Amino acid sequence: MRSKHRTSEWSSILESEIWQLPKTEDRIMLVLKLSFDNLKSPSLKQCFAYCSIFNKDFEIERDDLVQLWMAQGYLLSTFTMSMEDIGNEYFNTLLQNSLFQDAREDKYGIITECKMHDLVHDLAEEVFKFGSLTRDMDLMDDHAREIQHVAHISSTTLERITQGSIRRLRSLFVDCEVFSNTFERFRDLRMLNLYDAKIEELPSSIGKLKRLRYLNISRTEIKELPKSVGKLYNLQTLRMSITNIKTFPREMENLINLRHVYFDEDVEVPFGMTRLTHLQTLSSFNLDEDGRHRLDELGELNELKGKLVIGSLQFVRDKEEAVKSNLVRKANIRKLKLKWRPNDYADLDEDILEGLQPHLNLESLTIEGFKGTKFASWMMSDSLLINLTEIKLIWWRECEAVPPLGYLANLRRISIEKCPKLKSFPISQSQSLEELRIEDCPKLRCTSIHSLPSLRKLDIQRCTTLEESENLQSTTSTTLQQQQHEEDLSLNGCTSLSELRIQHCNGFTSILSGLHFCTSLRTLDIQRCPNLRTLSGHGLQTLVSLKTMEIWDCPNLEAIPSLDNLTSLTELIIRGCDGLISLRSGLAYCTSLTRLHVSFCSNLISLADHNVSSLHSLSCLELFICGKLQYLPKGLHSLSRLEELCIGAFCQELDSFPDFQVPSKLKVLTLYGWPKLKSLPQQIQHSASLTSLSISRFDGLEALPEWLGNLTSLTKLQIWFCENLMYLPTVEAMQRLTKLHALEIGRCPRLEERCAKDSGPEWPKISHIPHLSIYD
Repeated sequence: MRSKHRTSEWSSILESEIWQLPKTEDRIMLVLKLSFDNLKSPSLKQCFAYCSIFNKDFEIERDDLVQLWMAQGYLLSTFTMSMEDIGNEYFNTLLQNSLFQDAREDKYGIITECKMHDLVHDLAEEVFKFGSLTRDMDLMDDHAREIQHVAHISSTTLERITQGSIRRLRSLFVDCEVFSNTFERFRDLRMLNLYDAKIEELPSSIGKLKRLRYLNISRTEIKELPKSVGKLYNLQTLRMSITNIKTFPREMENLINLRHVYFDEDVEVPFGMTRLTHLQTLSSFNLDEDGRHRLDELGELNELKGKLVIGSLQFVRDKEEAVKSNLVRKANIRKLKLKWRPNDYADLDEDILEGLQPHLNLESLTIEGFKGTKFASWMMSDSLLINLTEIKLIWWRECEAVPPLGYLANLRRISIEKCPKLKSFPISQSQSLEELRIEDCPKLRCTSIHSLPSLRKLDIQRCTTLEESENLQSTTSTTLQQQQHEEDLSLNGCTSLSELRIQHCNGFTSILSGLHFCTSLRTLDIQRCPNLRTLSGHGLQTLVSLKTMEIWDCPNLEAIPSLDNLTSLTELIIRGCDGLISLRSGLAYCTSLTRLHVSFCSNLISLADHNVSSLHSLSCLELFICGKLQYLPKGLHSLSRLEELCIGAFCQELDSFPDFQVPSKLKVLTLYGWPKLKSLPQQIQHSASLTSLSISRFDGLEALPEWLGNLTSLTKLQIWFCENLMYLPTVEAMQRLTKLHALEIGRCPRLEERCAKDSGPEWPKISHIPHLSIYD
C-alpha cells in the first residue's frame, strides 16, 4: 500500500469493514487480500500468485524468481527498463508490501533471498488454484484440463499427467524420478525445473520444446547436454550447477536469446560465445591450452552483469588478447575474479593483468595465482577504481611487497592470502577501510596499520614471523593466529574494539596490556596459547560491554582477573586451563550470565568461595572433568531459571558427590562419575521437572536405584561407560516412567548383555520403550 498517496485512497482502506472483524486468522487473510488487491498492475499480481509454486518456508532466490517470471511472460521490457529491471522492481514492491519476508542480504547489502509467510502462501495458492497442481491432487477434478503449472508431485502423478489430457503445461517443477519420454508432449512448456531430480540423461526430445525459456538441471546426474538443446531458440535461462557436465555442445551458439547461464567453474565455456550478445550472466569463462577459447570472445558481450570469473589466464598469448576482452567497457560487471593456475612461466603475467583493466564501476576485485611482482598501472589509480570496495589477493607467489592501498577512496575490505614471499604490507590513511584480513603469509614481518578510523575487524592468521603490528586504536575486531615471536600484544587506545580473538599464538606469555582501555569489547576469545600466564595486569573491571569470554587450552594460565563489574557478561567458558587453582572473586556480580562452563581444569580445587545465588539469569551450568575439585559453588538451589546442569568427574578420592541441591526447574542433568562412587547422588530423586538424564563413567555402580522411577517427567535416559553396571530398576519402577520414549546404553558391557532382545533378563524392563539404542 506504499503506492497510496491520496487521502481518499487511505480513507477507503480505513473505512473497510475488515477492521470490524475479530482478530482471527480469517481477518488476517482478508487484510492480506487487501494488500494483494491494491497491487498496482495485473502482471505484478500474476508474479505474486506464481510464487505459490514453491513449497511453504522455501528460501526463494531473487534472481531465480525474476527469471521464472520472465519465462512466463509476466515481465515486458520497455525502452528504458529490461525485463530483469522490472522483475527486481516487482520483487521490491512485494517485499515492501510484506508479501515477502525474512529477506537475506549479502555482504554488500543486496537482498538475495526471501520467504513467504504460510498465510501469504495460502493467499497465493487461493489466487492461483485453478491453474496449478502443487501436490498429488485428484487429476480427474473438473479443472484438471486447465492446469498450466505443476510442482512437487510424485513420479506416479507425473506419469499420469504425461498420459492424461493436460496439454497446456507452462511450468513443470519436478524433483522426483523422471522418465525419458516425460517432456515431449508438453510443447507449450515455458519452464522446466529438474533441480535435484532423479534423472541421468536429458533426452534429445528436449529440442521439441521450442517455447522453453527456462531450464534448470542443477544437482542432477546428467553427464552431457544433447545437441538438440541448440534448438531451444527461445531459451533465456540455463542453470546447470553441481552436475557431471564438463562441456557444452557446439550447437549452443544457436541460443541467441540466452540471457543467463550458470555452470560450475571447471566447465569449458560454450563455443560461439560471440553470437550470444544478450548474455547478462556468465558464471565463469575458462581458457584452454589448445586455443579453442580466447579472451576476445568476451569482447562483444557488453551486457554481462554481476559476477564474472575468468580462469586459466596462463593460456593468454599476449597483452593484445587481454585487451580484446574489452573488460573496460563492461559497465555492469560488479565482481571480477582473475585466476591463473600453477605453471612455471610468469613472463607475461604482468602484461596480461595490465590488459585486463575493468570498468570503473567495478566493486569487487579478486586476483588469484598471479606470478608477477608488481601491480598493474590501473590498480594504482583511484580514478580508475573509484567504486572499488573490496580487493582480494590470493596466492601471489612472487610478490614481496604490496603497495599502500589507502589511495582507494571507497575501499572497505582487503584480504591477502597465501603470499609466501610477502614481507611487508603498509596500510594507512584510509578513511573507509572496515575489514583487513591477512592469512598464510609466513614471511610477513611488518604491517604498519594506522590512521584507519573506520577499521572494525582485523584478522591475521598464520603469519609466523610477524614482528610488528602497530596502532590498532580504531579496530573493533581483531583475530591473531599462530604468531610465534610476539610476547605481548598491546591494545592501548583500542576503545572501539568489539571483538578480540587470539588463537595458536605460542609466543605470547602476557597478552593484553591495555585491555582495560577496550571499553567497547563484547567478545574475548583466547584459545591454544600454551605459554600464556596472565591476561591483564589491570583486571577486567572496565570491560563493561563484555558479553562473551572464552579461554580454551591455555595450560600455563595461572589466574583469571576478578570478574567484578562484568554485569553484561552472558557467557563464561573456561576449558583446559590446568594452571588454574581457583577462580578469583566477582562471579556473583555477573548477574546477566546465562551460561557458565568450567571443564578439563585438572588443578582446580574449589569453587566453594563463590555464591551463585545472585545469578538469576543462569540457565546452563557445566562443571565437569576437574580432577581435584572437591566443592561446588553455593546457592545452586536458588537458581530459578537453571534448566541444564552438567557436573562430575571430580576429585578421585571423594566417596560421594560434593554437596548440592537440585534447582526446582531443572530439565536436563548430566552426571559424570569416578571409580569410588558406588551410587548416584541421592539429591536428584525428587527432581519432578527432569526430562533428560545422562549417566556416564560410574564404574563402581552395579545397579540403578529404585527411586529412578520417581522421575516421572523423564523422556530420555542415557547410560554410558559404566563398566560394572548390571541392573536396571525393577519392572514396576521402569513402568512408572510413562513419558520415557528414548533409552541409550553404550559401552556398558554387562548391562548390554543383560539387555539382549527377548533373551536378556533386563529386556522385559525396557521392551516397551519406543526408541532403544544399545551400542557395543
